Amino acid sequence: MAKQKRSLNFLLVAAIIVCAAAAALFLGYALFPSTKETRFQAAAIGDSGEGVIVDFALRSRPGNGALLINVENAEWRADAEKSFRASREHAESFLGVPLSNRDFELELRSREGGVEGESAGAAFAIAIIANYLNAQPREDAIVSAALDSENLSNEALLPIGGAEEKILAAARAGKRVFVVAQDQPLKYEGELAQRIQVERARTLREAVALLLRRTS
Repeated sequence: MAKQKRSLNFLLVAAIIVCAAAAALFLGYALFPSTKETRFQAAAIGDSGEGVIVDFALRSRPGNGALLINVENAEWRADAEKSFRASREHAESFLGVPLSNRDFELELRSREGGVEGESAGAAFAIAIIANYLNAQPREDAIVSAALDSENLSNEALLPIGGAEEKILAAARAGKRVFVVAQDQPLKYEGELAQRIQVERARTLREAVALLLRRTS
């Protein structure tokens, strides 16, 4: 009888453990979805020398902090990797939390050439922040600015090349707002402002306020 009682107790404890594990797994998936995707756009210079708008997808999933770049242009990959890594670290600083428990995959969804990872630094960082916050980047706005890849405590936006061509491309694509660094030189700024609203931002924090829309 005692032996049977011990067996029943063992089975009861085992059942409780299994139920608890299942509940934890369910809550984990509910609170922290396995994969989250954020789609966004960045401005670039195409093979023709004109500005183009490039589509990206950023996916994150539980992991060990790996960064994956999925692009067809191998020459761009090395440039993007450095910028992408710096952008994640800037996003960590902005959020105040480590992101080493999630893997991030960046997918280039365009065949256009001339995409410079450095000039997309702010766009990468804002996409990572949006992904973490379950926010959605504005579809009518775009940013083109670099981030300091050496001094990560410097959250200032930095000027980039080809800004005028990129602004014109955004206007042609129907964007309403184009965000640049505070110190970005612009030729014909008055004429550009007649086609699209040009906003200057000093820091990543100011750019986030202009570009993100919280959804949950």
